[in-house]
Amino acid sequence: ENVSQQNCPICLEDIHTSRVVAHVLPCGHLLHRTCYEEMLKEGYRCPLCMHS
Repeated sequence: ENVSQQNCPICLEDIHTSRVVAHVLPCGHLLHRTCYEEMLKEGYRCPLCMHS
């Protein structure tokens, strides 16, 4: 609920007002697509709930 009205847990910028497209993780949390792509280089794990 209201996940788009929070900050990206990677870059800490507001997801709702950002021009960067958001990516929905399988756990339901949102990241900026660019942050998600960078995170995949290190391995996938949600930075909020640690779901892999």
